[in-house]
Amino acid sequence: MYKMASTAVISYVRVSTSQQGRSGLGIEAQRQSLSQFAKAEGLELVREFVKVETGKGFDALDRRPQLKAALATAKRLKCPVAVAKLDRLSRHVHFISGLPIIKEAQRVGAVTLRAVAEALNARGISTARGGSWHAMSVKNVLDRPIAHAVTQQGER
Repeated sequence: MYKMASTAVISYVRVSTSQQGRSGLGIEAQRQSLSQFAKAEGLELVREFVKVETGKGFDALDRRPQLKAALATAKRLKCPVAVAKLDRLSRHVHFISGLPIIKEAQRVGAVTLRAVAEALNARGISTARGGSWHAMSVKNVLDRPIAHAVTQQGER
């Protein structure tokens, strides 16, 4: 079992194609980037999760057992998961980047899903599909497993 320290971090490395996986270039480049980041920030990489797979779609967490395992381990160890690039978690960067905005709206007083949706619309922030926010669309984003993992890490 790993000794948990406030400087612990888990790395998640993923390549999208078997060709990238066989070449090792994508995996090695991500490892090097994460290692340099950990060293520069005084962090200890305590565990690495690697997967060669596609994660296409919003239900990608269900098709990424290594990501799911990394998030579970991070929760158990109470430490963050680091990725070399945000697109290793999701190609839907709009989705990931929208989470802090939702949390900020909640922090400044939007206590209902409807109030969060109104705040997002007032700021001119559209949904991933370019539409307006509604209470249910906010709920759908917040209910996704990756949303829980990302927002819980931000609340540490």
